Amino acid sequence: MKVKEIMADQTISFIHENNTICEAAEKMKEMDVGDLPVLLENKAVGFITDRDIVVRIVAKGLDPSRTKVSDGMSDIIFACSEEDTVQHAGKLMAENKIRRLVVVDSEKKMSGILSLEDLAAKADKSLAGEVLERYA
Repeated sequence: MKVKEIMADQTISFIHENNTICEAAEKMKEMDVGDLPVLLENKAVGFITDRDIVVRIVAKGLDPSRTKVSDGMSDIIFACSEEDTVQHAGKLMAENKIRRLVVVDSEKKMSGILSLEDLAAKADKSLAGEVLERYA
């Protein structure tokens, strides 16, 4: 099974690094997601998650309406290809203790996101279990 067969079918939501944390949180609420890829000049440069907002911004007493997404995002991105196998993507997640991967098309443009939840719901549940086991 290939990544493109199970990745989220939704329109890719993203936020720019210069947007505020409040804008990111509002977009997450609107889209009913817990993370957003962060773009700089149409290239994914990081992720901002609801946990990042709490741990890196709120817990430090920073003002979310004035703090930029770039100040709270994780700037390490792991990616896989639409053509990669689900097993390869799961192994990449497990080895790097991550819950989501940016998915790129043949032109290296972001085409979606593959999450641990996608693995659990649409692929081999034992693979999702292995990723979670390594994640803990």
